[in-house]
Amino acid sequence: IYGEFVIGVTDTLTVRASQIRSEVIMWQPLLRSAVIKEHDYNVIAVYDTMTKEQQMARLKVDGPNIVKTLINLTISICNEKILQHILVLVNDVLSDKENIKLFEEIEDANDAEKMANKEAPKGLSSWEPFLDLLNRPDEFIVNQSCLILAKVISCGKFRLDSKNLNWFINWQVSQLLQSNTYLHTILASQQLMLRVPEYRAPFYNSTCLDKMLNILSTRISFQLQYQMVFCFWLLSFRTTYCFKLLDFVKPTAEILRQAVKEKVIRIILQFYRNLLTNHSAPRKAAELMIQGKVQVVMGQLIEKNWKDEDIKEDGGKM
Repeated sequence: IYGEFVIGVTDTLTVRASQIRSEVIMWQPLLRSAVIKEHDYNVIAVYDTMTKEQQMARLKVDGPNIVKTLINLTISICNEKILQHILVLVNDVLSDKENIKLFEEIEDANDAEKMANKEAPKGLSSWEPFLDLLNRPDEFIVNQSCLILAKVISCGKFRLDSKNLNWFINWQVSQLLQSNTYLHTILASQQLMLRVPEYRAPFYNSTCLDKMLNILSTRISFQLQYQMVFCFWLLSFRTTYCFKLLDFVKPTAEILRQAVKEKVIRIILQFYRNLLTNHSAPRKAAELMIQGKVQVVMGQLIEKNWKDEDIKEDGGKM
């Protein structure tokens, strides 16, 4: 499920997370000062000493308890260094798509307990602490929280209500700056969320596409190009969105003429193919592609030998 959203080993978030993961946290003083509860201490003090492989194995045995502890610590810890460490552990949990169910199990257990006690729903949902952390000043904390939140609300049964969804999307849009060293992370979060059909309209109706158009016209890495076009491709399945997406034919045609990475070429072709088949006026889309000399590139592409057969197929059909 995360195959298309792997950011890479050199992006800012991944590099910083690797550094944070290796740092040793002293949990005992937090227990003595009553910052964390004894149960949470007993869980984290053991779990944090394990290798990542051992942690993944332990989650299969005691997953809900461990995730509940990590969420509790996310809420109770104020120290930025320790909070960074906890967020890395949470994101590591979500590196296995099956572990999203652990968050859902916690929610279901809480709801069942409230119903049994005839209590009105109260308290934070499993995703809410990460939404709150977007207001923190630390760049790593907000961006790691952004990615965690995007995974939790997109890849399982959790969905944000319209108020929180619009706030989250507007926050992401505010981060769409070429100068943002965590831009890979913001785009990865949007890739995840745009896979959910009900999240697409708020993205489309925001200034997200305008910000992306500005960034796409500058010199950016092939990975950022791929991530942005992936978002356009997901939106292009909706006919009513295709008209605005025509603005991206010219800059993506320029990228296509210079692209050497197969995944960048493949996603641009799939985006174009959607515009030609889903657009209410495919002739206009075709005219823009011809103006961008896409047909010349197509002729060159279908003559090459590609590991990815989709490139040849999409090129031929276009």
